[in-house]
Amino acid sequence: MAKNNLVTNPSFKTNTTGWSTSSSSSIARITTDGFFGTSSLQVTKQAASNSGVVTSSRIAVTGSTSYGVSAYVKVPLGSQTGTFQINVAWYTAVSGGSLISTSSSNAIEITVGDPWVRLTDVITSPSNAAGALIYVVQPAAGTASKTFYLDAVLFEAASYINEYYDDVTQAYENKTVDKSLIPVPVPKITGMQLNADINLNGLILNTIDEDGVVWVCTGIDGWWNHPEPDIADIPRGYGDGSYDIRGRYQSRQITLNGVFLTPDSSYVQAARDKLIKAADLVHFGGWLKTNEQPLKASWVRLNGAPSIETVNARGRTEFSIGLRAPDPLKYEWYEDDELGYRMSVLTCTNALSPGTGTVTINNTGNAYTPVILEIHGTVNGDGEIQNVTTDELITTVLPIPSGHVLEIDTKEHEVAYDGDAVGQRNRVDVLAEWFYLAPGNNVISFVDDGNPNNSSAYINVYYRSAWLG
Repeated sequence: MAKNNLVTNPSFKTNTTGWSTSSSSSIARITTDGFFGTSSLQVTKQAASNSGVVTSSRIAVTGSTSYGVSAYVKVPLGSQTGTFQINVAWYTAVSGGSLISTSSSNAIEITVGDPWVRLTDVITSPSNAAGALIYVVQPAAGTASKTFYLDAVLFEAASYINEYYDDVTQAYENKTVDKSLIPVPVPKITGMQLNADINLNGLILNTIDEDGVVWVCTGIDGWWNHPEPDIADIPRGYGDGSYDIRGRYQSRQITLNGVFLTPDSSYVQAARDKLIKAADLVHFGGWLKTNEQPLKASWVRLNGAPSIETVNARGRTEFSIGLRAPDPLKYEWYEDDELGYRMSVLTCTNALSPGTGTVTINNTGNAYTPVILEIHGTVNGDGEIQNVTTDELITTVLPIPSGHVLEIDTKEHEVAYDGDAVGQRNRVDVLAEWFYLAPGNNVISFVDDGNPNNSSAYINVYYRSAWLG
């Protein structure tokens, strides 16, 4: 059965049909940026609350039905950081009738220059609903003439948020399946492509080094699949089967295979020494990095003695290196940081202070990933740090004076105060949930429940997106 996106013209392929302004100056289709395809809708705002866009006509809906709604929003360079949300207005009829109520998604702050951010919500229509209008707006008043982009709007009868799809008719499904079954012709490659895209502890593979030695990675077994699961089988005391036990993933076992080709045999010893140095991962570990766009990395050590064998008189040497990654996750490596982390700043808020007190962090991977929270400034009372998306909470229970830093590592469950981790665990509530970032967008909030007039706290959130395979 074909899926049914109820939105007319959800990705603005050819025009702006089906959309109108909502307290905005104008809308226009652009072809310079897009999430789905190469086009999107540019919205020019007014200095008014709820400035944005709305579907031009009501969408037919059924009462007491669950609907998933989502949209991708981006704030371009030169515009203005803002908070955005989706509003669904429910009516008693598709045409005419009266407004019943309005449902709103969580408001998410989107910073200038951020990649496309997805707004989402799952809502149940009122029992007497027959029509709906979809709004994508900035609820708080912003600056007139500033813009944002909108793309890939999805509204469907569903109890969860699907991946975006567009115009999925039965004919489109048939065409796509048929195309996928056509054999791909073998590409004509006139020479080896060396992209320098594998790095073991500083040794670059798939490249030619300064001595003219060609380094080639022929495979990385265990890198692109799940690590080995470890789930205990505990038989039930009665009846059939076993208890449902939460398992874990074991360390990732990797085998890096490759070959180096020397101009002549006199280069073999130097190349062998370079390889042995890179694979000296017993006393100290190193990073294995693969440039998969993004660059991904795992911390590894040796898992058995490497095999290095010269197989011909010219000096062709084949090698196989067994590696073990204690942490089975693969992390995005952000090259602008020495340790590969990205960083977002989260300022605190409370009942009497201005500001949202939230930041949205996008884990672009497919696995939950830990964070390091570095709290600066003055925290007068309990500091409540929450991943609103996963509903997990960490509470600091001792004040933090100005000039001091509290660091929380959610992976190692470690707390450090001014760099000292000894005896500092009591600075965090014993019920801390040590939250991770879920795949996708995560809304993180920070509240100081002490004296609101003297709180100047902020958090540097260090994170890396993560993948299981």
